Amino acid sequence: MFMFSGQGAQYVNMARELYETEPVVREQVDVCSESLKSHLGLDLRAILYPPEERVESTAAQLEQTGLTQPALL
Repeated sequence: MFMFSGQGAQYVNMARELYETEPVVREQVDVCSESLKSHLGLDLRAILYPPEERVESTAAQLEQTGLTQPALL
């Protein structure tokens, strides 16, 4: 099991290195992100792991409870 601390501890690029280097983590994040697309109206990976030029703008989105909760799970 891998757990993140509670709401308020989230940040853009959290666990990015794990996502990029651990196939099981990548697979599970991908599966969850695909499952959540229709509920969130966006791909959570775009918020968690944005291109460098969008980090600041996506950080504000990640503060929204509706995105924070699924991002932490």
